[in-house]
Amino acid sequence: MVSIPSPVIILFVICALIAFASPLSKDKADTNVSIYKSNKPILFFGLYSLPFVLFFILLGQLGVALTATLPYFLVLFVLASLLNFIGLPAGSRSILILVASFIATFLCPGEQLILAIPSMLLSLVAIKFADSICWSNDKSVEDILPAISWMAGVLWVNKAGIADGNIYLGLLLGTISIVIFLRTIQTSVISNDKSYIARIILATTAGLLGLLLINKLLLAPQMAKISYLIGAGVFVHYLLGSLSNNDNQFDKTMNAVKALILIGLLSLVAVRIFGIYGLIVLAPTALILEKATFVQCGGLFYIARILLQVFIIAFNHNVTGINITHAYCNAALYGGFAVILILCLLYEVIQNKKILLSLVAGIGILLPVFANYFLHAEPTGSLMVSLLMSGTMLAIAAPIIKKEYSERYMDLLLMPIMVISVSLLSNGLLDLGEQATINSKLIIIASAVLIVLVSTAFIYWYPRNKIQANLVHEND
Repeated sequence: MVSIPSPVIILFVICALIAFASPLSKDKADTNVSIYKSNKPILFFGLYSLPFVLFFILLGQLGVALTATLPYFLVLFVLASLLNFIGLPAGSRSILILVASFIATFLCPGEQLILAIPSMLLSLVAIKFADSICWSNDKSVEDILPAISWMAGVLWVNKAGIADGNIYLGLLLGTISIVIFLRTIQTSVISNDKSYIARIILATTAGLLGLLLINKLLLAPQMAKISYLIGAGVFVHYLLGSLSNNDNQFDKTMNAVKALILIGLLSLVAVRIFGIYGLIVLAPTALILEKATFVQCGGLFYIARILLQVFIIAFNHNVTGINITHAYCNAALYGGFAVILILCLLYEVIQNKKILLSLVAGIGILLPVFANYFLHAEPTGSLMVSLLMSGTMLAIAAPIIKKEYSERYMDLLLMPIMVISVSLLSNGLLDLGEQATINSKLIIIASAVLIVLVSTAFIYWYPRNKIQANLVHEND
């Protein structure tokens, strides 16, 4: 069970109420909160959940204890589905999902968090894939980013066994509260801020509020320096937000390069000075802007990197980390890049959205399951590193490669989060794989090859006219 100082919880409740009400009150005529106006069939979400439920059941049959975590998956899956179904604004939806994830982690027994949180992360990412691929023209991850920022931080603090974990979690929750509050009040302030003075003032305010949070609510003056990171994170994400809005192709290309440099430098500074907890505090600062593509890519990168570290400290027995010169680790790096490129290809050529969603979800589930079973933890971690870095590069640098940038490339950064979540859930397969005989592994490999061949044949003979029509449509 998560323990957090009461004053921070009160602060969170107040800021969450303000942030929830604000999108509803901005323009009631455009809210359209009605199940009769939704174009998202709730039956589809029900059918879509079946493969994931089957995943939990099958792993349970193999001896991987996931039965206790299935309710966590289903609760958040149902909630996110219903909120999508009734058409709540993304800002209000994000607060409800954040509150639900906070309550779930608050009530969950500490020994179950290592599996309960990945199951909830899997549910949100699965819903986001369905929404992004099948319905939404807005590819923003604004609705899930606050919740997954919180859960990734809780998971790391729980697994790292930090003595003052309640202080660290209080700082994380307080930072989320500060940022969503500033995001609510900033709209009229930064709309005409060409000189960046308002942004500098808001970023400074975020740092000062973080300092007050540390000194007055958490009573932890030894952590005061991290307030600088809160202010710097908000300001850098303002800079990234300004890079996200440009129609000129050359400027888009240069902005993508600048975004990669800014995110890389900010991550390096945060980890070098504060360790992984620097990324945990940095991730909520990406909530400051709602629709900026580069900002949300940065947020997803920080979260995936945190989850990767959780997997490494939990299951990788090499105390120096991942040795990429190891034969299997090197091959896994290659495989991760190949998977991301295959995803890009699927997004380009598959016109049927339900088929595309099935293939993407299938990769997200089967890839980590097979990696855990056939490889040990170190090559699996290497695969995750490759997915994360290649996904980040292509998601941000897509304007350099493709003239028509599409925000759907952000889905490439959802895949590492999904893969790491499934790997954490199926960690019992690491031991089962080491104990398995060659014959049993060959049977599973043959089955996997058969599935791949059937899927490849289906894609190859998929009606070419539909693929060509899709490509023509994209070029227009």
